[in-house]
Amino acid sequence: MKEHINVKSIGITLGLLLLTCFIFYLGVAVFISGPKFKYEADILEQEKMIQKEFKDIKNLHRHIFQYTTYVGKEENRWIWFNEKGVAITSREDDTVRFDEAKRSVEDKYNTRVNDVQLGYGYNNPVYVVYCELGEVLLDYETLEEVYIIRTGGK
Repeated sequence: MKEHINVKSIGITLGLLLLTCFIFYLGVAVFISGPKFKYEADILEQEKMIQKEFKDIKNLHRHIFQYTTYVGKEENRWIWFNEKGVAITSREDDTVRFDEAKRSVEDKYNTRVNDVQLGYGYNNPVYVVYCELGEVLLDYETLEEVYIIRTGGK
C-alpha cells in the first residue's frame, strides 16, 4: 500500500499554525506589553512634572502605600509630592533619623535591615525600612510602627 502525502492539508495546517502564533504574539503585545509601557510612561511623566517645578530636586523616588507619593531632596529639605506633582509636605534635612529608624527595627524584630527610605503613610511622612521581614513603616516624628508589610513567610 502506497502512502500519499496530502500537500494541501499540510499547507492548511501550517497556515493555521502561523495564524495562531501571530494571534498569540499580538495578544501579548497589546494586552500585556501595552499597559506596562503606559504605566512606565505615566510614572516618567509624573517625575518630569516634579522636576520641571523643582529643578534642584535629587534622590527622587516613588513610594506606594495608601497613596502613591514621590519623595525627593532639594537643598536642605525633603519634599513629598502627590501623583499630580504637587508638594504635600516637607521636612528639614536635619530632622531625618535614618540610623535611628534602622536600629529601631533591628532591635524590635531582631532582623537585618537592607535599606531605609522615606515614604508616606496614612496621613504623614514615614520611614520605610526594608528588611528580611518585608517593609516596616515608622512614623517620621515618633518612630512608632505605622504598618508592616510582611514578605518571605516569617
